[in-house]
Amino acid sequence: MPARARRVAKPAPDPEPEEELEVEFDPTPWLEKDLTPTMKDYVTWWKDVVGDPDEMASDVLITLGARFYTYFQKSQFNIDSREARRAEREETRAARAARASANGDGDAEDEAEEDEAPARPTRGRKPAAGRKPAAAATVPAKPAAKGRRPKAGAAAY
Repeated sequence: MPARARRVAKPAPDPEPEEELEVEFDPTPWLEKDLTPTMKDYVTWWKDVVGDPDEMASDVLITLGARFYTYFQKSQFNIDSREARRAEREETRAARAARASANGDGDAEDEAEEDEAPARPTRGRKPAAGRKPAAAATVPAKPAAKGRRPKAGAAAY
């Protein structure tokens, strides 16, 4: 019997080069906004810890500004500043609610709740619509076998 002819797969065609679209960046919206209180705190922290930004080269400021932000976030200065702003918001909210209840406004609590920021969405996976999330398994899963598995019916090593 003659040997079969082997089929050779044709090489895949070269992909067409994609046009690179350059995304235009417009920093104007950020440049026109006021600095947030946290940004102002970062500038204050920078001046106290790193040095006067007016005396540094702009390329050094740009590079180190991004690198040092994580140190600022973990600093006691930032923690205290954020806590002070949070306490100030709570005082303002309580004063507004007290003033509204003194005026006979029964919706004072509703207004205080409306002032609060909406809850951040969770990062976890959401269950499908109309379905309840599955309960956690009570029995832990067996760990995956390491190495080769014996064939069905064969004796283990």
